[in-house]
Amino acid sequence: MKKILLWAAVLCAGLAAMPVQAQNDGADAVIERYERATGLDRLSPSEMTCVMMEVVAEVQGMAMPMTMVLKEPGKMNVDMEVAGQKMRMVTDGEKGWVSIPGQGTMPMPDEMMAQLREQTNVSQNYRWNKKDYSYKLAGEVQEGGRTYTGVLMTPKKPQPQVGNMVVYFDKENGLVSFLTMDIEQGGQTQSARMNFSAYRSYGKVKLPSLYKMLVNGSPMMTLEIKALQYAYPAADSLFAKPE
Repeated sequence: MKKILLWAAVLCAGLAAMPVQAQNDGADAVIERYERATGLDRLSPSEMTCVMMEVVAEVQGMAMPMTMVLKEPGKMNVDMEVAGQKMRMVTDGEKGWVSIPGQGTMPMPDEMMAQLREQTNVSQNYRWNKKDYSYKLAGEVQEGGRTYTGVLMTPKKPQPQVGNMVVYFDKENGLVSFLTMDIEQGGQTQSARMNFSAYRSYGKVKLPSLYKMLVNGSPMMTLEIKALQYAYPAADSLFAKPE
């Protein structure tokens, strides 16, 4: 559920189980219920350190298949195809590279590397926890005959491009249905919404397989998870500079 990147949509579902405390008006209870409903509370810390995903993103009618491996701390390997052009992006936790067949391997720009470093923290990106966020109830809304409980998530580490992020949980089953937020693009603030649907089982957990991003009410991106595996056996050599 955090930055408008092709893979950010994959890394924004999941919440941390914490005891209920009075200062956030019961938001902990909402999050704890989600944790139980998805099975995320059954994952051990070691299982959360490396994950593999097969994803198809669609932007303006163009499909972009990706295979992603994320490993803590800060390692990433993404093989993707854009308009028939294959590309590989790799980070080893400190440095990053972009490799394109026929064009060689280039250093990853510092700004992109900084953004990706935030996304490769597997446990953080799949969970909203008190270490990284403060949160409080943001009221209820009704859509399509269902009631959703909103929780305002405020990152403790500043994210200048994202603000007013509210995650909405289905009151009936406890699952996340959508989130809304303000995003900064080109000096302008725009309203964004991410819809989560088609929940399916991935081993121990049950997570959305379909994510749809809208900006100012217009479709921007659809992302479908084809496969997801926790505790993926990835050697560190997978995150070395591509030859």
